[in-house]
Formats: sequence, structure tokens, C-alpha cells
Amino acid sequence: MIGARNPKLRMVQCACILLICMVYTGAYGGWRVEKSIPTINNLRFVGGSSASSVYAAGDYGTIIRYNGVEWENISGATDRAVYSVWCASEDEVYVVCDRGKIYFFNGETWRSMESSTSNRLRGVWGSSARDVYAVGENGTIVHYDGSVWQPVNSPTTLTLQRVWGFSEDDVYAVGGASGTGGTGSGVIIHYDGRDWSIEAGGAIPRLKSIWGANEESIFAVGDAGTIMQYNFGEDVWDMVASGTGETLRSIWGFSGTDMHAVGDYGTILHYDGASWETVDSGTTSRFFGVWGPSPDVIFAVGDTGTVLRYEGQAGTTTTTTSIQCPAELIYGESSGEAEKLRYVRDVFLRQTPQGQEVIRLYYQWSPVVVRMLEHDRALREELKAIVDSILTAIDADEQDMK
Repeated sequence: MIGARNPKLRMVQCACILLICMVYTGAYGGWRVEKSIPTINNLRFVGGSSASSVYAAGDYGTIIRYNGVEWENISGATDRAVYSVWCASEDEVYVVCDRGKIYFFNGETWRSMESSTSNRLRGVWGSSARDVYAVGENGTIVHYDGSVWQPVNSPTTLTLQRVWGFSEDDVYAVGGASGTGGTGSGVIIHYDGRDWSIEAGGAIPRLKSIWGANEESIFAVGDAGTIMQYNFGEDVWDMVASGTGETLRSIWGFSGTDMHAVGDYGTILHYDGASWETVDSGTTSRFFGVWGPSPDVIFAVGDTGTVLRYEGQAGTTTTTTSIQCPAELIYGESSGEAEKLRYVRDVFLRQTPQGQEVIRLYYQWSPVVVRMLEHDRALREELKAIVDSILTAIDADEQDMK
């Protein structure tokens, strides 16, 4: 056992061990952390055109692409935050940013597009490369016809967060203004091929995202765990129980019985056609986006470059995929050192609120630490020397107790 000659010092040592090197294996709720993500910046959106053409984008102009094998950095369009991406095809990609900036990627190079607005743009979606909408602050809507972007009359001055639709004459956008405790002013607007009009608004929380499988199964998500569903029969939007009070920031799905919503504090929800159920993500990171090319391959992105991936038969909730952590990089998964760190975690830190908080912080930051160690061999060696010295002290305490 770890000795008690200086319990406070030993607790500090254990905290250091857990924050840097605590080991955990297995995935949570069918999701696992993606390794070797080439950024530690916040990722605010994920989307794509196929399983070998997935884009995630976020702060400081960060744009990364998954080619079916690995994630690669293709930033270079801008140094401003990128809020949304839409892919007409693998070589027709649109991204929207601060100050009305829109960029187009042809698969090799980026070019700037004249957007006709200086307002921040937060969402982009199209039914084709000749029918693309971008939305943003102050109710801004601009439309691209394949040649130019032009402003469109908007029925609201509230910030629009996302735009999505079924076809060129059936498009939705959601947004609103924030408030305290889930209050605020949310809005849902719809385009019918002629005009945009407000479908829901007023005393509803701010909405962040919208997606639907068909006219009878459209959902919008937002602040304070808000989920709204379109009631096709009565032509109204109804509140639906979500089971969470965390802000939901993105929704995506594949049918009326298979949808995913993600949000703050590691929140992931799944809809099976009857109700929304919480799925354990294994992290407290804030998720901004969720998207997948098929029910068996889904990505969620968020804080500090976090990318989670779901693999497996749709509807399953377990997987045997392992998540590598700092200790596995330094010592190896089956090493005696890793086993000792697991012992410290399970026997000591789980027993107190302070220790449990250390574990929570580890789950939040471990993916970032792993990526740092993968790219910095010197840092890896330095951390190994520190942990070696702590393990030696633990061994000494064990000998003193015999």
C-alpha cells in the first residue's frame, strides 16, 4: 500500500499521476476517442460527403479532413473561426466564418467567395452546388445560385445558428437569443420555395441545430436540453423530453428511429423512434457537432480538438475498442507501471470527492495530452522521468509498510 508518513504529499503525488498518466481502457456507449487528431483547437462542426471525405472545422481557421484512414490538417483558408461546413461533393466544399467570410475548397486549394454580408455566418447547407444557403447574425440569410451569393429577405433579426433542408423548396433554419436558466428567444423559420416565414418563436429557448428524417420526424435542439419536434398532423412544434438540462448543440440522424444529439459536458443522446436516451461518452468535453456517413460510422467533435467516433451496428451500446492514454504511450498497456497506476486510481482516488474530481479532469484532458505526447518525444521522456520518480517513491512506501 501507499504509506501514510505524509498523506497530503501522497495525495498530491497521486493527483499528478492521475492527471498525467492514469490508464483507462474500453469505450463508452459505442463511442471511442479518435487518436492522432492534428489540432488542439476547439472543433465547432463536422460534416462530409462520404466515409472517406469528412471535414471538421473550428477555432483559428482550423479545418481537418478524414480520408478514410487518418485525419489531416488542410487549414489555410483563413485564421478566423470556422463555424460550419457543407459538402456538395468531395471537391466542392463550402465553409462559413466571421465577418461574412465564405471559402470554397476544390479538393486541393481554397478560394475566397464574395458573400454580400459582413455579419458572422454560422451555418451553411445546400440541396445542390447551385442552391446553397448560409445563415448567421441578425437573421442574415444569403443564397448561392452557382454564380454569386445574394442576400435574402429574412423574417427575423435573431441570430440564426444552423440551416438544413429536404430540398430546394423545403428548407429550415433555427436560432435565437440566449437567456439565463434556459430562458431566451428561440426561432424556427422555413422556406417553401417562395418566401421564408417564422414557424415557431417567442417563449422557447434558443435553438442550435435542426435535422429530420421526413416531414413527420423533424427535430430541433438547443439551450437547457431543449428538443422540439414538428407535429405534422397539427402543423405545430412541440417540446419533447430530453432527459438532460445541458445545452444541445447539434443533431444528426439516418431515419426516424436513429438520431443522435450532442452538447455540453460530454452529452450524447440517441433517439430510437420512441424516446431520447442518454449515452455515456466517457468525457466531459463540450460537443459542438455530430455527423456520419452511415448509421455505423458517426463522428462527434468538440473542445480542444476532441473527436469521438461511433462504430458498429446501429443501436448497439458497447464496443471492445481500447482508448490509448498517456501511460500506454509511456509504458505499454500491460506493463507493471500501468497496472500500478490503475491500482492507485481504483483503490485511492475513487474513494474521495477530491479524487473523483481528479479522475473527471483526466477524462476531459487525456485526449489532448496523448496528442501532445505523440508529437513531442522530448516531452514524453520528461514526463516518464517524473512518473518514474513518483513510482519509486510509492515502492519505497510499500517497503516501509512491510
